[in-house]
Amino acid sequence: MAVHSGTPLKQFYNSRNRMYVFRTYRRAWPLWALLDLFRHAWFFLLVRRGDLRGFRLWARAAFLGLQGKLLPYEEAFRG
Repeated sequence: MAVHSGTPLKQFYNSRNRMYVFRTYRRAWPLWALLDLFRHAWFFLLVRRGDLRGFRLWARAAFLGLQGKLLPYEEAFRG
């Protein structure tokens, strides 16, 4: 199951850093990234009953990590 850290801030950094580590150390990251996508989609859209805000937060953080952009939480969501 997907990890839910409680606060959006902790969830953002956890997700971003996880994907960054996959990208940096190449630990079979395409497979793990796809599994994370599936697990988090399942968690936010089915278990949390359509929590699109939570899923978007996770997706934004995950894609920043895959791109190697370690932006702070506040900068990641600026216009």
